[in-house]
Amino acid sequence: GCVTWLLSWLLDLHKFSISAVRDSVTGIDFTGEWVRNNVASTLIGVSSTFAIILAYLQVTGQHFDQFRARYTLRRHIIICGMSSRGQVLARDLVSQGFDVVIVDLDPPASKAQKQRQAGVCVVFGDATNPDVLCGAGIVRATRVICLTASDDTNCAIAEACRHLLAEEKHAFSGELSVHCHIQDMHLRSQLSRLPLFVLGVNDPA
Repeated sequence: GCVTWLLSWLLDLHKFSISAVRDSVTGIDFTGEWVRNNVASTLIGVSSTFAIILAYLQVTGQHFDQFRARYTLRRHIIICGMSSRGQVLARDLVSQGFDVVIVDLDPPASKAQKQRQAGVCVVFGDATNPDVLCGAGIVRATRVICLTASDDTNCAIAEACRHLLAEEKHAFSGELSVHCHIQDMHLRSQLSRLPLFVLGVNDPA
């Protein structure tokens, strides 16, 4: 503030006199009022910008959820598919104290927002893609539950999980179990014969 005042005073040549200098110096506000005003206006501007960004993240939540799933969650449960079954299961698990991530290719905005309000982390992407599963934090998760509407997609997700587990470059923090919901009884019977699969209940609600 003093520098600004000094420059403006030097440009105002008609005030160049001993008395003017004395009066000007004695009139300087050393309380920092100018500094406080300018700092306050700057902080208000920064706060407004931050509030807008925060509001955007709260409305969409997509980028925040991706960051949270990839870097902060530990021993969480990943549910693939935002079906009605998946939504109910996610909210139930959250109410029991589990951290839950739902992965869906293109979930409706209203359903995604409702899940976020319940405490569920929603990640957009194709769960059959290993990179998307890594983005959901699969290396630190304890379970992956495949609950899409397609048996083929559920099997493809399970295969993607198996592929990740087989790669040595991924350091999994613990044991990972993969659960598939298979509606086709014939396919379920075939899968049950594989040593990789363990047959669960017929219709896990």
